[in-house]
Formats: sequence, C-alpha cells, structure tokens
Amino acid sequence: EVFPVLRVWAGVFRRDGIGRSSLVRLFCSARSYFGVTSGSVPPSGLPAALVLLTRRNSRVARVYSLAVHPRTRRQRLGLALVDHAQRWARSGNYRRMSLEVRADNTAALGLYTHLGYRISARLPAYYADGSDALRLIRDL
Repeated sequence: EVFPVLRVWAGVFRRDGIGRSSLVRLFCSARSYFGVTSGSVPPSGLPAALVLLTRRNSRVARVYSLAVHPRTRRQRLGLALVDHAQRWARSGNYRRMSLEVRADNTAALGLYTHLGYRISARLPAYYADGSDALRLIRDL
C-alpha cells in the first residue's frame, strides 16, 4: 500500500516532497527498494520510510529519499532504515551508496556522516527553492 508511505513524505517535506504519481511510479518499479518502519503515527501513518533506487548496469545504489516523521525523530529509525538499505544493496552486489541532502539539513548530515558517508560534491540551487544540496557517497 503506497498511501501510508505517501503520508510520511507529506508530513515531513513541505517543499521538496515526493508527489503521489511519482511515488506510485517508484513503488511499481523493479529498480526501487522501499524500506518502512513498523508502527503508526496518527493521522500520518508510518513513522519513517526510505526509497532506494538502482539503475541497470550500475553498481551504485542511490538513497532517493528518507523521511522520518517529526514525532518519531531521535529514535534511530533513520539509522535503522539506512543500515538496512545498505545491507540490501551489498547483498545485491552494489559497491557504493549515494544520496543528495539539503546543505542546511544538519540532522541528516550528522546521520550520514556517522554512517561513513562523505561529501563528494556541492550542488548549487539543486532544490526548487534555490537551496544547495550536498552529494554524499559511501563505499559498501
């Protein structure tokens, strides 16, 4: 069911969230992996969710999006989802993980740094509001 996952993103991202049609397309793709936590946060649904994308003939898996509901932050749910996604990618013979994160998202940067990610590039005006992103990578 895609709708509880969509509600996580709607509850977390006010500007750069995933739209319903995009999420449904990703959900139906054989090249994507969804990770979700158990539990419920009324009325939003799931406490946290992650989308990991892969491409044919590539050994890099990309964290497309990670969302943790504000009421469930600081419970290590994001850490658990990223760790699980890394294990899934490693089992599929992916050699590297990558992602983009808002340059001003200190909480996410702290999580990814803790997990061994490093900055590989700054992406000026990456987001619709003109904010910069940082591309992070990690070898598996």
